[in-house]
Amino acid sequence: MTARQRREAWHVDRINNAPTAEAAAERMWEWLKAELRLADDQRPDDADGFRWQGIETLARFAKSIPGRHPEERFRNLNGQRPRLPGGGWKAKPRRESQ
Repeated sequence: MTARQRREAWHVDRINNAPTAEAAAERMWEWLKAELRLADDQRPDDADGFRWQGIETLARFAKSIPGRHPEERFRNLNGQRPRLPGGGWKAKPRRESQ
């Protein structure tokens, strides 16, 4: 598992294991901010583009909420929570001392 795959799995597991939908949303927002910070460091020419893309995506979603219902798979969950695919974070194996 690469460092990026471990990082993604860790965030997915945190979201999937959140006690509430509100906590899961906060953890998703934390993940997004972490990825944008990485973009600032590693891909500064793309960082603002990712921000604007996220803003547009979230604005479309926000505009869809009034007067509508969630998609069918997110309705009437009866205490069940949908899970993000992925996850399965594992700590990086330690190198043995020689």
